[in-house]
Amino acid sequence: MRRPAQIERLYLDFDGFFASVEQQARPHLRGRPVGVVPFAEAERTCVIACSREAKLRGVKNVMTIAEARARCPDILLVPQSPDLYRRAHNALISEITAVIPVDAVKSIDELTCRVAPADRDAPEALGQRIKARLAENIGPHILCSIGFAANRQLAKMACKAGKPNGNMVWHPKDMPAPLLRLELKDIPGVGSHMEQKLLRTGITSIEALLATQPKHMRKLWGNVTGERLWYALHGYDLQTPPSGRGMYGHGRVLPPSTRTRTLEHARAAARLLLTKAARRMRRDGWNAGRLALWLELRDGAWQRALAAWSPRRSSGALRPRDLVE
Repeated sequence: MRRPAQIERLYLDFDGFFASVEQQARPHLRGRPVGVVPFAEAERTCVIACSREAKLRGVKNVMTIAEARARCPDILLVPQSPDLYRRAHNALISEITAVIPVDAVKSIDELTCRVAPADRDAPEALGQRIKARLAENIGPHILCSIGFAANRQLAKMACKAGKPNGNMVWHPKDMPAPLLRLELKDIPGVGSHMEQKLLRTGITSIEALLATQPKHMRKLWGNVTGERLWYALHGYDLQTPPSGRGMYGHGRVLPPSTRTRTLEHARAAARLLLTKAARRMRRDGWNAGRLALWLELRDGAWQRALAAWSPRRSSGALRPRDLVE
């Protein structure tokens, strides 16, 4: 297991991705507080993404519309545009790849890269080249934060610490000082439940967490994840085994006006989600071995699944009906 002495990883996270894409695509939204909502009937839902202007006014993601309006009365609520975000994602990945190969796409607005030896002495310059290319070829309203460190875990934390629009470098020779300024909840993988568990065991700070032993971390997490986290926080380059995909899933919240006693709107939404899942499976070369549908109802939930054999590689194009035949 190596402990790099140079910057070897880059982690990039687009700031307020959905809202910034809306601002780039729609000039009348630029420079104004924007909140992206799931559907047009905004008053009965929540903000799923917000622009930097809205965040400066106290608006946060997954905030109710009532609270968002109380903090920012002039906020502009925009229904989400998933296809637009996907097209923007593809264009952004293409531009970044022209500067540095993308090692892994973690989500629609996050990715990681391996830093080439030629760029390890000047990671800030690499970050600026990426930002400049995106601004020139995509537009100046989609901003990103970039973190540099010895491994992916630390680069992701550096990225978050540098938000918004940061270019944060955590050099191995300076560690662990940057870590000690953070809280336990700032570590990816430490949710509220794990944070409470750590506090109960007397681990109240990152300094205390770093002082534990790898096997103790494994015991706290209940699996090897805790031990891997220990090594990552101490700057080791972990080569974790690639994780396989077990399912393709999509969900949708029905707008209030379509929540009727009939299944007409739910059936249409399910058909759309099925088509989207089938499209992704076709792109990755898989056939379906199981189809499951889950509905949350006012008085409970309903679910049903068809078939029970293992997914397999497709020998040809996948059609939506292949999922239910």
